[in-house]
Amino acid sequence: MAFNKRFEPGLGYVGAYQVSGHPHITGSTSLAASTEEKFVFPMVTKSLTIINNNGEDFYVHFMSGSSGAVVAGLHYIPLTTAGQTVTINAKCRELYCTAPSGGSARSLTIYAELTNILPDQMHPLTGSGHTD
Repeated sequence: MAFNKRFEPGLGYVGAYQVSGHPHITGSTSLAASTEEKFVFPMVTKSLTIINNNGEDFYVHFMSGSSGAVVAGLHYIPLTTAGQTVTINAKCRELYCTAPSGGSARSLTIYAELTNILPDQMHPLTGSGHTD
């Protein structure tokens, strides 16, 4: 009996997280005060490293902060000094950076290790620890 079904990795496929990820680098040099920027990845991430390039503070989070619940609930990681980095081992398809009021444009770099898992397989990150 022939079995010709093509295997496609999914969120629970351990092998996708055990091997080195595909490198993906993006960022912004124009994250202005009181704004939010969304970064969408072409595949589900294995890990992320975010770098504050110029010392202007900003917040990193997994849900849009436009409702105010993310920042008010402290569901973010602050990057406040030049050269400060944070590495997050997390699967996600998007990431948000928000600049508080004041200061000049923020400059940041995001290095993502990507799996071979399609982004439409990733569920939205909501609820406890993200928005409430």
